[in-house]
Amino acid sequence: MANQNFCLESLFHYVAVHNELELKKIVNTFGSTTHVVLQKLNELKDMGLPLTIDCNGVKLNKFFSPLDVKSLKSQSQKKIHYLFSTDSTNTLAKMSNEDAVFITEHQTQGRGQHGKSWLTPLGQSVALSLSYSFNFPLTHLSGLNIAIGVAVIKIIKQFSNLQVSLKWPNDIIGEFGKIAGILIEAQGSGNKCKACIGIGINWNVSQNLLDSINQPCMNVEIESVNRSQFLAYLINELDKVINEFKSNKLKNLISLWNEFDLLENQTIHITEPMDSYDATYLNVDASGMLKVLVGKEERLISSASIKIL
Repeated sequence: MANQNFCLESLFHYVAVHNELELKKIVNTFGSTTHVVLQKLNELKDMGLPLTIDCNGVKLNKFFSPLDVKSLKSQSQKKIHYLFSTDSTNTLAKMSNEDAVFITEHQTQGRGQHGKSWLTPLGQSVALSLSYSFNFPLTHLSGLNIAIGVAVIKIIKQFSNLQVSLKWPNDIIGEFGKIAGILIEAQGSGNKCKACIGIGINWNVSQNLLDSINQPCMNVEIESVNRSQFLAYLINELDKVINEFKSNKLKNLISLWNEFDLLENQTIHITEPMDSYDATYLNVDASGMLKVLVGKEERLISSASIKIL
């Protein structure tokens, strides 16, 4: 009897290893039928994998290396949960009752700031969320986005010479567009709170998908380590920086943010829920809030969309 139920993830790994294959060989390997194999190959393509599929075979149009989950778990100081595909790693983190890391190869409903979607095509991104508990009130989480941004850019700079900057409140920007974004969702009561920290990094995203995004974007383009190695370093750096934030807030982290601050000496346009205006950027204060000059008035801003004029 033909195997109708082999999993997409197995086919995903098989294609990654072999790159270009005759359809007949795939059918024989999985003990299935041509119809089922074509159906599953097209599912992978719909998930964003850059495949050329015809009646003779399949070709991967761009090299990628699947995540090595076993290696990641052995290198990480945190508990790691892995799903081949999920709606959102932040949703998983919000549902969790433990401090842990959630990683995936593909998201169907990845989220960014202010309700925007985040594209996570199969096998081409770094997508993770961290669930962390804190023994202080929710209001004391102000500035956590700064700490997370510092951790991400430290690992990017450790393995590349890319020109990268940090854009308040949660973006990592390269020379030709956005490389990574951060989404923090928090809840709490009394002297306890929990943060779900989502991070998305464009690793090897196809150019046609980057072009479909409504703002300039680019890949991180690191060749010295593979995606799994980068992710292992990132998870450990995030744990280190979050523990530093727990102890000292931004005292020892703000200087690195300032080193890579994209908004330094800029005139910016600020969009808040009920207002929008131009301002002169001053700095990010010790609590992680944006300090600007509007006319002669200094203002502190906790959340807004920012554009450089």
